[in-house]
Order: sequence, then structure tokens, then C-alpha cells
Amino acid sequence: GFVLDTLGHVVTAQHVVERLSTIYVVLSDGRSSKATVVGSSEYSDIAVLKLDADLVGALSTLADSAMVRIGEPVVTIGNPFDQKETLTSGIVSQINRFIEIEYDSKTRWVASLIQFDAAVNFGNSGGPLMNSEGEVIGMVVARVHPSDGDGIYYAVSSNKIDRVAASLIAQGSFDY
Repeated sequence: GFVLDTLGHVVTAQHVVERLSTIYVVLSDGRSSKATVVGSSEYSDIAVLKLDADLVGALSTLADSAMVRIGEPVVTIGNPFDQKETLTSGIVSQINRFIEIEYDSKTRWVASLIQFDAAVNFGNSGGPLMNSEGEVIGMVVARVHPSDGDGIYYAVSSNKIDRVAASLIAQGSFDY
């Protein structure tokens, strides 16, 4: 995930936290805090957490994802395979995707996705997809299974994150 604001809200993928009874967030400087789910949206695959401790790390700047263009360079940061702070790079290969994603034998349709080819694996979900300015343009949520295709990954757009997270913080849910 990534820190959204100075109030200690963290955005991550809903499928990452949906079955957890206890959640801890570890910041890049090693500080950690227990966190609670403020709200989540299954069909956006977005969850907002609130840190219990007064820890705020570097804030993430959400870019206007309507400005994202095919061919734009991107990077993603995550912890795949329990490796800390891994960065991969690639390009945007499509925008405004609406696809069916399977999580633990449960499927859901997710809209407003950015398709990209920066390698991601288990441990990248919920992490930021960033442009060359270091701004968040999306949040990693899925990959095409290697038997179906290689190098195709998806992130929820930052504009959708902004809308959904604001609603989750305000009312604990997002209405479609």
C-alpha cells in the first residue's frame, strides 16, 4: 500500500486485507503500526486502512490518471516473494480496461484499470504504480496468469482511487 494523507490513511488492495483479522503496516523506514480497515470496495479492489499509531511516512501524490498515455514509462514498488522494496519498470500498454479478475476462486469485474508491463508478482498487490515524476497513477491489483500471457499487469487508476478512497473515509463504503 501507500500513505494517502497526514491523518494516517493508507490505501491498499481490498483482496490483500479482506481475510485478515489483524493488520500491521510497516513503513519504508522500518516503523510499524497496527491498522484497522476504514472501508473497502470489493468491485474497485480498494481498501483504506487507518494507522493506530501517529506514524506518517512520505505521502504519495496522486496524479491525474486521465493524463496517462500508452507508452508512458512507469515503475512499481513492492515486496514480491518477501523481498523488500523492489522496483520494476515498464510502460503503460493500455488504459481504461474493464476486466474480470479472479482472486481465490472468486471473480469480479473491475473497471478503470491501467494495463502495464513492469513485472509484478505476489507481494506487489496494493502497491503504487508511478509515473516518471514519482506520482501515483495507479495501484497494482492483478496480473494475467502466465499460462494465459506473460507481462500483462493491471492497476486501478489514481482517479478512481481518489473517488473511492474519499467515500470510504467519509462513509465506510463506496456506492456504484
